[in-house]
Amino acid sequence: MAQQILRLSNINNLFTSIEPKTDSSVMMAFSDNNKGKETGFKKPKSTDEKVKPLRPKEFNSSENLTPREQQILKLIVKGYRNKQIAQIIDRTTRTVEYHRNRLMRKLNAHNAAQLTCKAITHNLVKL
Repeated sequence: MAQQILRLSNINNLFTSIEPKTDSSVMMAFSDNNKGKETGFKKPKSTDEKVKPLRPKEFNSSENLTPREQQILKLIVKGYRNKQIAQIIDRTTRTVEYHRNRLMRKLNAHNAAQLTCKAITHNLVKL
């Protein structure tokens, strides 16, 4: 037991006696004598530049929906699920998912509720 305590105290002494060292290359990069030399650090961009915020793509009426997309959109607005739509239009569920994803991308929607809201807002379906 005493030997274990002695070993632990020696380990603690070992760690407390180590002092952190500074890397001279890092210090040179920040020194005034090193102006104009390549330091590997990039200058920050000017704060005068205006950053344009990313805005979601709005629906462009010139980007028309295909007849199949219109058909699927009407069924989505009525509340049908992908599997039900696939049975109605006699296609696979995967095909319906493909058209639904294209609709969501075109209308910038993230779920069926947003898709329905945007379809009504842009007069793409009649209630």
